[in-house]
Order: sequence, then C-alpha cells, then structure tokens
Amino acid sequence: MGGDVEYLRSTARVVAQRDILNEEVTLRAIFEAGLIHAASGSTRVTDRFFLSSSQLRGFAGRGLGPRDTGAVSSDVLGGNKYAVARFEVDFPLGLPEEYGVSGGVFLDVGSLWGLDNTAGVAVVDDSFELRSSIGFTLFWDTAIGPIRMNFARPIDSNPLDETRSFDFSISTRF
Repeated sequence: MGGDVEYLRSTARVVAQRDILNEEVTLRAIFEAGLIHAASGSTRVTDRFFLSSSQLRGFAGRGLGPRDTGAVSSDVLGGNKYAVARFEVDFPLGLPEEYGVSGGVFLDVGSLWGLDNTAGVAVVDDSFELRSSIGFTLFWDTAIGPIRMNFARPIDSNPLDETRSFDFSISTRF
C-alpha cells in the first residue's frame, strides 16, 4: 500500500423547498452532512472536509474547524465530520421585473470537527463547536448568468475563525 490510508467518505444533502404567497416567496431548508471513517491510520489533511463560504456563509472558505493551536499560524486541519443547516427565504424586492433583482434572508448553522488521531500533535482542538450566521442576499439575473451577493454576520464563532461578511458567486446556464 505504500502508506496509503484507506477510508470511507460519505456525504448527504437534503433540500426542502416550498413556494408561498402566490409563488413569489420561496422557503428553503438545506441539510448537508459528511463523515470520513479511516479503516486504518489517520486521514491526511488533503482527504478531510473543509467548509466553503457557500456552505456556511459568514465564514471564509477553510476558515473554521479543527486547528493546530500550537502552530504559529494556527493552521486549519480540516475535519472528518461536518453538519450544516441552511434556512433561506427568497422574495421580490418590488423593483421592476426587467431589472432581474430579488432578495433573500438566511440563517446558517453548522460545524466541522473530528480527527482520527491527535496523539503526538502539539495542541489540536477538534471538538464539535457550533457556528452560525445570519444575513441577506441580493440575486441579480444578468446576461453572463445569475449573480448572488451574500452579506453575512457570524452569530456564534471561535476567535480563531476567519470570517467573511461579503461573498458573491456567478452561475452559468446550459
């Protein structure tokens, strides 16, 4: 095997959505989770989960989770377990429809935790620690594709977390 680690990596995502108020308002709940089980040894940093800012808004990609707190940079190590719940409400802003702009509000809650083996490592915090954020979103349908701008504020965070109050994404259409 040459030092290769064998592991089982599982993820699940469930989305529930309902349109209300003459189908102008959309309520959405998204639940996402992942688990890595190493058959022998420990997982490598490159094998572990890292949460992105689209999974837990208000936090930078690779900005939270188990850390080597003994290192000068407090490096993020990734985790073998994660769970995230995102609750969203999308609605029109009252602007003319041809502008293609709508809004939304959200609440995100989640955590990234768990390493196989922290023995021999200086100081590692890999405990389950809930993070959460709230915010609002502007959606804009453009000629290059839909643009999503999230404005977020963390509610629960760790002092070592890297937070992000704004992010945007552009989707493509096929």
